[in-house]
Amino acid sequence: MRRGFGFLMVLAATAPVALAQHEGDVEVGATVDGTLGVIFEQDAPSPLAPFSEFGLTGWLSDEPGFEAIEKEEDGLLPLAEGCEIRLRVDALDAALRVFDGGLNEVPVGGTLLLGGHDLHEHAIWFIDADDPEYDADQEAWRGTFTLVDEGETRYADSTPLVIAFTTACRPEQTLSVTCRGGNKVVAKLKGGRADAELTARLDGDANTDAELHVNDRGKGRVKFKRVADGPHQVEVVECGTTGNAVCP
Repeated sequence: MRRGFGFLMVLAATAPVALAQHEGDVEVGATVDGTLGVIFEQDAPSPLAPFSEFGLTGWLSDEPGFEAIEKEEDGLLPLAEGCEIRLRVDALDAALRVFDGGLNEVPVGGTLLLGGHDLHEHAIWFIDADDPEYDADQEAWRGTFTLVDEGETRYADSTPLVIAFTTACRPEQTLSVTCRGGNKVVAKLKGGRADAELTARLDGDANTDAELHVNDRGKGRVKFKRVADGPHQVEVVECGTTGNAVCP
C-alpha cells in the first residue's frame, strides 16, 4: 500500500490539520455472505481546516480515514487476505474535491486504493474556495462513495456511504480577549461554526494550546491563567482569528 508521505509531512508542517488519526475512521469489514460494509457514525459534518498551499485555497483535512476491523463487530467480519479494497467516488457536492496522499485528484467515477485485508488509508478531503460554485454560507458539503473489491476475494460492493464535511471556521466570527484579575486572559468566540473543536493559542506559543469548543449557538470560551503583565494575543489556530488585550 502506497501513500504520499512526503505530501502529508508537508501538510503537517504548513497547516493545522490532524493527520492520520484512528478515532472516527470509517471501519471496513465484510458480511458473512461476502458483501463489503462499514461501521461509521457521523453525528456532525467533519470540520476541514483553512489551507492555502500548492495552488489550493480552501479547507482541508484527511479525516475521516479508513481502517480494517480486526475482529467481528456489528455483523461484519475482518477482511480476508487477497482483497484489494478501493473507494469509488460516486457523487460530490459542488466545490468538494478528493485527492490521494500524492495530491492526485480522484474524480467522480474514479477510485482510491485503500489497501488489502489490513488496510489503513486516508484520502485528502478539500472544499475549494476558488470553485465558482463555492458558497461560504453553506453548512455542509457531502460526498457519496462505494467500497469495491478488485482483488481475489471479489467481495460485493458496499451500500453507498455518505460523508459530510464543513469548514471549521466562519469568515464573520470574532474573538474578544480580556484580562481579568491581573493575571488571567479570557477569550470569547462569537459567530463560530457550531460544534467545531478548535485550538486557542496564547502569544504564538504552541505550549499554551487549549481546546476551544464552539457550542450550538456558535460561541466558545477559553482562559489562560498566570499570564505576565503586558500585551497578549490569543489566536484561534485553525482559523487565524485573533484578539488582543493588555494585562496590568
